[in-house]
Amino acid sequence: MPSANVHRAATADRPDGAALASALMAVALRVQRARTVQAVLDEAAGGLHALGFHACVVRSGNPAAQVASIRTAEEIRALLEPPTGRAEHLQLAPSDHAALQQLIDEARPRLIDDVAPAIRGLIARQGGQPEDVISVLDAAGIRTVMIAPLVVDGVG
Repeated sequence: MPSANVHRAATADRPDGAALASALMAVALRVQRARTVQAVLDEAAGGLHALGFHACVVRSGNPAAQVASIRTAEEIRALLEPPTGRAEHLQLAPSDHAALQQLIDEARPRLIDDVAPAIRGLIARQGGQPEDVISVLDAAGIRTVMIAPLVVDGVG
């Protein structure tokens, strides 16, 4: 069942239907032309954000996973960065990394209908104020998220 979630980042001119499929294919082509892993991650996140979506790419690593690229509203970034430092350097706790690795192993996307509990735990583990972040996400209309594994050069 489609979500009733409406993002403020989504604009009236954001494509939908066949136009969205075409725009996503254009993003995919730019991703395929990227020549470095970081360029692939940046093209994926930047392309989705240009279409009106918030995007965050987390790179799985050993021993910890780390945010590699994030494109979101400045008020959301501002709340993520003070407790964690630069958002692109946010490292996930081992329990979060294990959940990410499970998604990579499953090789299929997952929809999270209520992002608040996941964000609450993530921000609290980073020493931040989760309720501040949740209120900004809620005001932006972000209640659901899609997590989709992306494998580049055999690494998720």
